[in-house]
Amino acid sequence: MMTTFVIKITALGLAKLAAVSAGGATVNLTQMAVGDGSGNPTTPDPMQTALVREVYRTMINSLRVDTNDLTIMHAEMLIPSNVGGFAIHEVGVFDQDGALFAVGNFPATWKPVAADGSTRDMIIDAAMKVHNASSITLVVDTQYVGATRQWVISTITRAYIIPGGTTHQVLRKINNADGNTEWADQTDANILVDVIKERQVAAAGQDTFTLNVCTTDGVAVYVEGSRQHEFQVLTGVSLKLSIALPLGAEVLFVQNEPNEPLKIPKRIKFIGYYIGQI
Repeated sequence: MMTTFVIKITALGLAKLAAVSAGGATVNLTQMAVGDGSGNPTTPDPMQTALVREVYRTMINSLRVDTNDLTIMHAEMLIPSNVGGFAIHEVGVFDQDGALFAVGNFPATWKPVAADGSTRDMIIDAAMKVHNASSITLVVDTQYVGATRQWVISTITRAYIIPGGTTHQVLRKINNADGNTEWADQTDANILVDVIKERQVAAAGQDTFTLNVCTTDGVAVYVEGSRQHEFQVLTGVSLKLSIALPLGAEVLFVQNEPNEPLKIPKRIKFIGYYIGQI
């Protein structure tokens, strides 16, 4: 006969939820525990006030409402890799008064430690049907809350760290305090840079130029006012255009200050693109 694994709200838990419905304070869940059932499978009993034999207890890592069923709460505990060397047959959820709020049986599982030749972090998720999720809150002690590797990989993304903004907006500092930034349109961004310009006049058929003022670090090249996107950087101060120029053609090299701190800044308006690099 197949064993059914369930989580049941205990009589104490149901009494506390009834008190909430009568106008009492919400139930604050704080801890979860696992037990080995004294070496045997267990059957959750709503009259239980403790696990058969508790082997590990910790603060609840997270508490959330099921997105598919708003009457189900998920309580999660993390058993770190350095804790173990015991079997798990049962799990319990406790409130801030230490009362067993919910109890469940668990598929026989060995929680290893390094001495067993293998170890891992272990997450246990207890799904409890409470009918009114607002009756329950989580009391978090941040020094005990841990982030699993998978949670970090799936959650700490660029969108999580820097949310918001729209296409073509830039992120700017509001003030000098760490983390104080905001998204702004480029026309309002007031980005200030110091620029270097150098003009040369081409000889007949000239395609290679040696720079005297600028360097090739992020330089932009304009020939008779037209941006030249194709050129080859030869050295830090020389480059070769993809075309040979006629006699007298004016060549403008423009570069954001690459090595020095900003001095008296000159304002550059963004019109379609910006020159060089910041």
